[in-house]
Amino acid sequence: MAVTSYEKRVLCDNCGRWVSRTRVDAATFERLVRQQDPDEEDLFEEEYEHPVAVVVTHVPVCGHCQEAT
Repeated sequence: MAVTSYEKRVLCDNCGRWVSRTRVDAATFERLVRQQDPDEEDLFEEEYEHPVAVVVTHVPVCGHCQEAT
């Protein structure tokens, strides 16, 4: 049985780029889910070599967007 990994990903709402991707432990993942109460698009599981549960947080603009203005 494959062990699930957990990730927090940050998405820029302005340009749609992934700002960061961080592995977290199961307890941190559960705390993030409780605090954010994400919708279906922001909480999902990917299945590659092993399952990865992902919670997405958003930022209004990223460093790339700020440099462009």
